[in-house]
Amino acid sequence: MKNIITLALLLSLAAILPSCSGDSGNAPEATPNAAQAAPEAAESAPEDAAAGKHNFRVPVWGMTMEEVLNVEGTAPKNQTEDKLNYETFIAGHGVFIDYQFDKGKLVRESLIFPEVKEDKNDYIREFRDIKDKFSAQYGQPVIDSSKNLTGEDIPNAKKGDAVCEGKLVYGAQWDLPGTTARLVLNSYKSQCTLVMMYTQSGGNNGL
Repeated sequence: MKNIITLALLLSLAAILPSCSGDSGNAPEATPNAAQAAPEAAESAPEDAAAGKHNFRVPVWGMTMEEVLNVEGTAPKNQTEDKLNYETFIAGHGVFIDYQFDKGKLVRESLIFPEVKEDKNDYIREFRDIKDKFSAQYGQPVIDSSKNLTGEDIPNAKKGDAVCEGKLVYGAQWDLPGTTARLVLNSYKSQCTLVMMYTQSGGNNGL
């Protein structure tokens, strides 16, 4: 029951994120110098990073926007009073990065995977690929489950369609030092949405 409740929380958190990037939803475009970043790139994280060497973008909870800008080292794609947005690649997957601030302090980081796929089952394959890549660094997730929201039998060939229609959801969670990382595949406005969220363990997530 605890895992089901937690999965429901992951889904409710993920549902609002695609609208936060201020972007049309097109995947980042590759350039000759595009960094093919992998989760292992976080090995150089400072001692006080939110999840130590486990964190991908090396944020420290409570950082100011100026401090995050300095860590990133490049101009953001979008910037508002309480958000910074970047785009990059993680292990070959295009990603929008969303930093959220509350009262001027960093409270959440989200990685939004926006690529639109013709074969809806490819969303599930992408979820599993990303989950495996982060599991190689973080260890096995403490939650790794799917939930059929309709109770209907869903054939394997139709599971991708079921996700995009809001009938099926997938979620995984890792408990890292000082940080909770959550990977969620669900539906948002009848589109499959894949999001990785980092929040401070036991802290204010800004929602």
